[in-house]
Parts: sequence; C-alpha cells; structure tokens
Amino acid sequence: MSEVVVLLTTWPDNQTAREVAKDWLNKNLVACVNILPEMQSLYRWNGELNSGTEHQMILKTSAHRVEALQQAILQAHPFQVYPPEA
Repeated sequence: MSEVVVLLTTWPDNQTAREVAKDWLNKNLVACVNILPEMQSLYRWNGELNSGTEHQMILKTSAHRVEALQQAILQAHPFQVYPPEA
C-alpha cells in the first residue's frame, strides 16, 4: 500500500478550482479533492502586504504521485507560483 499524502494549495475562484480538480482526477494524479468555501487570504508579495479571496484545495494522493501533482499545480495555477525551497 502506498503512503497517503495531503497537499494544500489555494485557487482564486471555485470554478477554476473545480476544473483543475476534475482534470487531476481524470489523470489519476489525486484520489480526492476538497474545495473549501471562499476565504480571505493575507500575504506578502514583492515586499508589500496584500489581501484577496481564495479557495483552499485539499489534495489527497499517493506518495509516488506527489512530484507529478506538484508539476501539474505549477503548470495550471493562474498566479505566478514558486516551488518550495529545497
């Protein structure tokens, strides 16, 4: 049995989150996706404090699919995102 991994990401709107979730499910990158209701996010970008609304996505997958899922997130995300520091 493969180790279960939970990844978190945010998406700017529910419709796009649902579309990418369906795509990842169809590609077997995830076993389940939870999309939470709109929330307020505060973040620092280019040295400035910003805020906006987003939808939290909880992605459940197996350990051997994590790298492919991370690449799919980076390719599909509408915002400029950076991979985590090694």
